[in-house]
Amino acid sequence: LSQVTIALANTTGSKNAAATIETALQALSTVGGIDVSGMTVAGSTEYEAAPPVRSAASRILTFGDKTLTVTSGALGPVGNDITLTLETAANDTLAVTNPAGTKNILIKLANATASKNADTALQTAVRALSAVGGISVAAMTVSGNAAYDSAPLAPVAATRTFTVAEGKTLAFTSGVKGSTGNLIKVTIGVAEGDTLAVTGAGDTMTVLLANATASKNSAANIQAAVRAITGGTVAGVAVAAFTVAGNTAYNSAPVIALGEGIEISGVPLTGGAITLESGIYTDIPLVGGAEAIVPIPATNLEGGEDIELKLVMKG
Repeated sequence: LSQVTIALANTTGSKNAAATIETALQALSTVGGIDVSGMTVAGSTEYEAAPPVRSAASRILTFGDKTLTVTSGALGPVGNDITLTLETAANDTLAVTNPAGTKNILIKLANATASKNADTALQTAVRALSAVGGISVAAMTVSGNAAYDSAPLAPVAATRTFTVAEGKTLAFTSGVKGSTGNLIKVTIGVAEGDTLAVTGAGDTMTVLLANATASKNSAANIQAAVRAITGGTVAGVAVAAFTVAGNTAYNSAPVIALGEGIEISGVPLTGGAITLESGIYTDIPLVGGAEAIVPIPATNLEGGEDIELKLVMKG
């Protein structure tokens, strides 16, 4: 049987270059009694630019302008069996597990500290699993883009900036990150006397400005009064770390009354969000893992012809 079996390298494409295959073939010298020392192997331009190699399954997860690319460390189609689930943990600890009997990687992101959700931390936690459903993840990679790396996923505090007079603003921000801060409503008015008063009732925080002495209404004083609200909560949300910040114009000259035509009554904070809502990424499979080539069965060379010489005599 004059047959040659070529097993391509499964990781390094350059090892499968046409010239490398040619050298290996010629080194056989003969195959079934046929001289192959001069056999040639030529790849197309496309082949030489990127010789075939096993590809790793991967998945790009997108969060607005932030992305995480998760790539299987196991080359070939086996990586396509791995799935990803992402959600927010109940505490400020990143947790990565493999639910029993599955090929799923369950990632629970820390619910407060962004740095704990860095791509490097995720990669380390995934690799610590060693294997998922019998598939090695010891070399799996997790890579964030520049936007993710500069600010990993983290909860966002609810906030609202109010214009209290022309060119003057006060920004109210929940001290508790997450969507619960969106429940807080703010009312700003003027007290009957020259004393700043801040109270909390139900879901509403009411700020009554001192009506004569502007300095009493500084952002710092309002913040301190908010944090001192009886009971320590508004809408069930703790206010011990609540912040109130004025812009430069306000801080230079706090107001003793709202500007003409301005009314602020029961306006909710907005934008508060947990690290990641559940259900957005559930059992998302990695894709693209493939063998270097589809195996080619024994195939005969063709087109070769013997030379036949015929001699005749004239005369």
